[in-house]
Amino acid sequence: MEDERELPDVVLPPNTPYRDVPEPVGVSITIPRGSSDPLICNEEGEIPKGTLFEWLLGRNAYVSVSHRGIFDTIFKGLPDKVLHNLAVTGEAYHDGYNLICFGQDGTFSVRRGNVWGSLSNISKLSPEAVTPKSARLAIELAMSRMARYGFTALDFKSVGRVAQDLIMRHCRFQPRAPQEHTWMHLQAFKGARMEGVIFGTSEVYDYDIKSAFPSFVAELFGTRGMEWVTSTEVIADARYAAVLCDIHINEHLIRGPVGVRYGERSLYFPVGYIPEVWISMPEVDLLTSNPYLGRIVKIHQGSWGVGGPGIKPFRRLLRSLYALRSSDEFLGGYLKLVMAALWGKFISTYVVVKDLGVGEGWTQASSTYNPVFGSHVTAAMRCALYLRSVGFSVIGEFIDGLSTTKPVPEVGLDGKFGELIEKGRGAMTLFSDSIKASSWKNTGILELARGQRDQTHLELPMAYYHTIRSAHHMFGPGRINEYLGRRFATTQSVRLGSSMRYMGSDPLRVGDFIDGIKQSYPPRAGEMKFFRFIRGV
Repeated sequence: MEDERELPDVVLPPNTPYRDVPEPVGVSITIPRGSSDPLICNEEGEIPKGTLFEWLLGRNAYVSVSHRGIFDTIFKGLPDKVLHNLAVTGEAYHDGYNLICFGQDGTFSVRRGNVWGSLSNISKLSPEAVTPKSARLAIELAMSRMARYGFTALDFKSVGRVAQDLIMRHCRFQPRAPQEHTWMHLQAFKGARMEGVIFGTSEVYDYDIKSAFPSFVAELFGTRGMEWVTSTEVIADARYAAVLCDIHINEHLIRGPVGVRYGERSLYFPVGYIPEVWISMPEVDLLTSNPYLGRIVKIHQGSWGVGGPGIKPFRRLLRSLYALRSSDEFLGGYLKLVMAALWGKFISTYVVVKDLGVGEGWTQASSTYNPVFGSHVTAAMRCALYLRSVGFSVIGEFIDGLSTTKPVPEVGLDGKFGELIEKGRGAMTLFSDSIKASSWKNTGILELARGQRDQTHLELPMAYYHTIRSAHHMFGPGRINEYLGRRFATTQSVRLGSSMRYMGSDPLRVGDFIDGIKQSYPPRAGEMKFFRFIRGV
């Protein structure tokens, strides 16, 4: 039933990334009014146009800009072929310099011979550090505070880079399972749940798991000394599992407990008989311990991780980072992103393109790639939230939290690492599986919706600055220079209601969601194809 996934072609070998970090240098990038060319300055003044690459050699420079498109203006004026190479592969050669650009916010490395330099966007760390001096001071402050807690030699080039360095330096390396077992755990990986149940306007209690992804990563058992067993029988004391099986979910449930991948990036939670679905150990435990939810009918294939010393290799690091995040106002927001990125390192891959002629490349992953961990974390979070919501009328489950019509007992406004906490209570309007508005979150959406009461879609304004890739994609390599860094305004059209559950055939209007509620119902596994057809997804 579920599409087969492929392992990455290359997984980088583990290393201990201690390195000499040069003294940080601050930079600013601004686009003067009436101009399309960037003004790039250091603490001494303007860096003349066309000399940035030479100036960067031997330096670790940092800048804080709010948009990747503004960061990419450092490439404005380069030949079209160079911009094309950067857009497609992230690498290019120009005038004796090797250029490499990557990352969501912007990280740029330049090399000539054996001399390197870099420029990194630290807007996630300090969005206010818009001058060269403030950017330098922000990095120096972050380095000194992290070093005080034993986290030294971090270069803050990107959130993912910091997350990986912390894992490799402060956690013992955990070997992946044999390839055939790793493949099965990759099939069992599914994302977090993002599903509305009761749409429209309701009085709700809104909850989140405090530091959700890091708290589940902290509870992972190490794979050193673990035995990997292939079996079509349930191994009750296994620590990890990836099982291809037929299951039967109670048809009377309003929300199915097990996710089914169907279509590109689609996750359904059907009821009834579900053939050949991949599940992880938390879901095996959920069904075997709660037979009123459903049962495993037949196991076709199974990978089980058994034994091992029972050590939790990530717990100490994550608890230390959480303590620092909670006590340090300057680092708190950045460390929240770093801790969440730790989980992403277990499952993320990227495409490396070297042959521009045919556009072929290979998939690659970092040394921390481990689908056993990645699949277990999201399954454990989905199952924990589901069990916590049993017996309650659920408005929706949104990745690391849920909303209910009645209060969940023993939950307060604050809590410990990994506990469920209350984020707000009162009227909330749920327009789709991912778009909600309330007095404590997304307050502006409701005001926009009131002006669109008769529309069948909710239109939300969006604005961004063209990056190298977006300009290349929309206008082609010959017009990148023209549109690079230009602000672009558009709207996001939000389809009302659920994309995964039945809501009847009546036409839906924005005003219906503001004034009342719309119920939804889970599909059966055999109905998902027809449901996707009528929804046009």
